[in-house]
Amino acid sequence: MRPGLSEGLPFSAEIDVFEDRPWTKTERDEPIVQAVAKAYRLVTGKEPVYNGVPGATDGTFIKAWANVPIVTTGAGDRMVPHQKDEWVDIDQLVEATKIFAVSILEFLGE
Repeated sequence: MRPGLSEGLPFSAEIDVFEDRPWTKTERDEPIVQAVAKAYRLVTGKEPVYNGVPGATDGTFIKAWANVPIVTTGAGDRMVPHQKDEWVDIDQLVEATKIFAVSILEFLGE
């Protein structure tokens, strides 16, 4: 037993679920995934990493409610977002911006 807790004390708890964000998965053959992957290769010269991210984004709702395929990507370390000291290097921000721009052009067939 933890210090400060006594046996036999009444306890009750409630949990209120005010938001439910389901996990998402977008197949690699989706055009948006192909466009972002190609953009990533062109901008960085490296192969993209296909992986999950912790937390959630607005894309979670877009996928769940409208069945629109999404790709979650961006600048910085994937473990930093939503922390009190969230940050990103300027170089990472510039690189992500280039990836976004090239992704758009690739997706639109430009």
